[in-house]
Amino acid sequence: MLCVADGCGGIGSRRYVKVENHTEAYIAARLAVESTRAWVSELDGHSLPSNAADAQVCAVRLAQTLKNRFSAFHSQYHNDVDSRLIMRGLQRTLPTTICAALIDARSRDRLSCVFFWAGDSRGYVLSADGLRQCTADHVVGSTNAMDNLYRDSKLSNMANADHDFHIDTYGLSVQKPCVVITATDGAFSYLPTPMEFELLLLKTLETSSDLPGWRNRLNTSLTKFASDDCTLTMVCYGVDTFEELKTSFEGRRAALQAKFVTPVRRRRQNIDFARSLWDDYRHGYELSEEERHADWHL
Repeated sequence: MLCVADGCGGIGSRRYVKVENHTEAYIAARLAVESTRAWVSELDGHSLPSNAADAQVCAVRLAQTLKNRFSAFHSQYHNDVDSRLIMRGLQRTLPTTICAALIDARSRDRLSCVFFWAGDSRGYVLSADGLRQCTADHVVGSTNAMDNLYRDSKLSNMANADHDFHIDTYGLSVQKPCVVITATDGAFSYLPTPMEFELLLLKTLETSSDLPGWRNRLNTSLTKFASDDCTLTMVCYGVDTFEELKTSFEGRRAALQAKFVTPVRRRRQNIDFARSLWDDYRHGYELSEEERHADWHL
């Protein structure tokens, strides 16, 4: 299991005096990961949900686990005097996004993965064919990853203690070698295009000599451009050495940079031109509405 969560700071800014004065956002993200770990421990431990219907059953259980944990925490630690500012009905108790990936990599050539999410934290699979976003942002309006870089879309769904929410699901099988990733929006929302996020992953891989080095280079790069805190988790499958991993992605890095990144940079990040390339790139990058809502089977 990979799991990230991002507490919603604006509507989760109330502080719990009894818990070291931490904000709801800070606590909600940690409770979400803790609750997801508990939910996974209740699964059979041997197989993933094999289709959309089974995954949805698991998702309902996860949502209930989150709500129960959040509600119990708030009941125990709420402030004696409520300091919340009324925000036109937008207030939430312990609001957070969450994205979890359950992975079965026991097959020699392929792995299966099921993503569970609420909000705009994302799940990805990186393969020799490129980066694929396997989740869709729960925001008001379009879920287009390019458009969402340039507008401040409000979340339409998030885990919390006092309002209804849902956990979305998607499962797929992918050829090894590959990398499964979960990330909060701070990791990808401050780059000029979605293509740049894939290049960041591949360039830091290419210039590293081992897995800890890749982690450190990613950390340094994300720290430079992110205007928000960010969390990114990833796990690599299908290779025996780090050099094999690098070799597997060399061709993709060169093709991506030549076709989708360098031309935009040469035009000084001309957004209209970038959008024209995005229309081509997105066919391999994002799931269509039909794919996301299909009755998928692993």
